[in-house]
Amino acid sequence: MSRSVAVTGWAVHLDVAQAPAMLGRKGLLYKEPATRLALCAVHRALGLPDGVRPSTGLDPDTAVVASSNLGNIATVAGVTRTVACEGGRGVSPMAAPNASSNVVAGTVALWFRFGGPNLMLCNGETSGLDAVAAGALLIRSGRAGRVVVVGTEPADADAVAVYPAIRAGAACVVLEPAARAAGRCWR
Repeated sequence: MSRSVAVTGWAVHLDVAQAPAMLGRKGLLYKEPATRLALCAVHRALGLPDGVRPSTGLDPDTAVVASSNLGNIATVAGVTRTVACEGGRGVSPMAAPNASSNVVAGTVALWFRFGGPNLMLCNGETSGLDAVAAGALLIRSGRAGRVVVVGTEPADADAVAVYPAIRAGAACVVLEPAARAAGRCWR
């Protein structure tokens, strides 16, 4: 098999308000805006119809590499403020899962039933390009047959306080070995 990697799907998503119509309402209640944007971008990149959630079994051949520098900043800042004012008992148990730096990659993997490697990059302005490089490396090394790479950022008050020029959005590319993609018809 060739070591070349091909982009077999892509999408950009900018409107977090569209998430319930595109993804369905179930499971979105406590998801952060960056996570919702990422789910929408992946949904589009996979070519799924609106309102349809994957019902297939776990796909151990598909990996997720996500990139976000401020994706869960609202939760982290909120938990920090609550602990400072009320102590640890004041923190809602619903906030805990979103406090993980891997929340975007983990949520995408769970939502779409991807059981391959799951990585989250939060390393500054090159994070998106590094995520694509990591995805290509997963394919070239044989660790995955398909990699969903998604980058997302929120534009909530906490993110804007850190980086005033930030704009909310997500972008996704689906990577596969070029040899596998060569025989497909593209629309």
